[in-house]
Amino acid sequence: MAGYRIITPKISIDGTDIKAMSKTVSVVPGDDLNFVEKEWTCSIDVELAYGVGLSHTVIAALRDTVVEVVIAPTNAVVGAGNPHCTFNARIPAIPFMMGAETGQRQTFTLDLVSEGEPVFTVS
Repeated sequence: MAGYRIITPKISIDGTDIKAMSKTVSVVPGDDLNFVEKEWTCSIDVELAYGVGLSHTVIAALRDTVVEVVIAPTNAVVGAGNPHCTFNARIPAIPFMMGAETGQRQTFTLDLVSEGEPVFTVS
């Protein structure tokens, strides 16, 4: 089975596809929480936009809630060549504005910490 290059990843928060709002994404292991679990972090660079279905409206509405996050190489069906990483994370407060300049896009980094180890699904 062929794998996928990461060109159009699946980035979903609480069932909402946010890849069109995003610029970069990473999921990395961090410090040991205890003898069996690691703390994992997910960082997503998000373009700030306001209105129905746009980043500030969607993400700010989830503040202080624990939601499911799904990250995968593509939106395609899960498989050995397209593993899905699923975890729960509490959504932090996000900025209202970040370095606004005339004619420039505003972005911020949404840093999420997993609530327990992520689940990596390949089938």
